[in-house]
Amino acid sequence: MKELPNKIYNFKSSDKEFHQSYDDTTAKDFANFCSPFVCLICNGKNVGKTRIAKNIIAHKNLPYENIIVYSPMENTTEYTDDIECEMINDINDVYGKFDRSERNLFVLDDLDMKGLNRKDQKILCNFLRFECTHNQVDLILINQSVYDMLPICRRIADYIILFSVPDQEFMKSLAKKFNVELDNFKYIFKHIITNKHDSLLLDEKGPPQNRFRKNLFEIITIK
Repeated sequence: MKELPNKIYNFKSSDKEFHQSYDDTTAKDFANFCSPFVCLICNGKNVGKTRIAKNIIAHKNLPYENIIVYSPMENTTEYTDDIECEMINDINDVYGKFDRSERNLFVLDDLDMKGLNRKDQKILCNFLRFECTHNQVDLILINQSVYDMLPICRRIADYIILFSVPDQEFMKSLAKKFNVELDNFKYIFKHIITNKHDSLLLDEKGPPQNRFRKNLFEIITIK
């Protein structure tokens, strides 16, 4: 048996060969999110959540080869007007749709996850946890309220984009996740995110100095 050095050995995983790291390309374009990623866009009605999602797609340095969008509205053209994508309105239609050899994106727009039965919730949960990291699928999850999403969505999110002041409970969970004082969140939403269409981005993948941004690009300095 081959003798190994006294240090942690890195084993290569073919599942994760496509994983990107934060580099100069990402640093120059704050909306070019590192794959694989899970992005939550929530809190607010008619504030521009889809507009933000489209901007993230447009800024992707390596364009997606396969985009699937779930929407409960059968005949919506909100995405197809600007993006080449496949629309579905049954969440069960997405399973098995992604080829690991392609750059994939799944946009889950306005699904009442809490309204699914327990079996379907479990299937969706496993999909959200494993499809992203093992099958080269980036995920954008959009909803008017974070509480219509399963709790797993908040835990696995790399990017969270908020349009309105979250309630106290959600702010506390964000403060813990991003290691920031609760009063800083209150200050941001009182003095910086002041317009209905303004959004706060919380970025867990980038360097700490870029972690909080207004409207994707404007760095917010936390003192």
